Amino acid sequence: MKCPYTTTKRIITYIRNVLSVPSEDYGGLPPCPFIKAELDNRKLMLAELDPSQENLLTIIQEFSKSSYESLLVAQKIPAGESLSAKETGYYQKQVNRILKTMDMKEYKCICFNPNDKVGRVRQQAPYFLINIARADVLNAAHKKIMQTDYFAYMSEEYVKFLHVDPKKVTRKVGS
Repeated sequence: MKCPYTTTKRIITYIRNVLSVPSEDYGGLPPCPFIKAELDNRKLMLAELDPSQENLLTIIQEFSKSSYESLLVAQKIPAGESLSAKETGYYQKQVNRILKTMDMKEYKCICFNPNDKVGRVRQQAPYFLINIARADVLNAAHKKIMQTDYFAYMSEEYVKFLHVDPKKVTRKVGS
């Protein structure tokens, strides 16, 4: 598996300058409140996927045998091609099915596409990103942020996109 320094550097820059920076859009929290600690504590595996040279399954298997807690894969999209916002959800569902087929049900996939129409943070992603993390860790993180104003300033469209029940979100004036 190859991960050129430039790709890794762009992902780390995205994590530090976008995902880890507190934002009013996220109730004063960073868009991804837990990723900086994972990166700093070397619990986040970074990888690059060129589907013409390797497959995602190989990277997932390598990750599952490691001590990393989550995986962030930058997938190369062939020149002149792109994945639409609609395809993001389909791709994510396929990877989750593959995880189940591989008897890795404890993991969950979340994809970030610069072509997603909702969420500036997603649109700033330097690549099509595939995040694979333990479902229990994601669920615990979700429970923690549900006790904050994290979703309060998001558009209803984005809240629904994130599969959060809008009835459970306290809306703030002007959002």
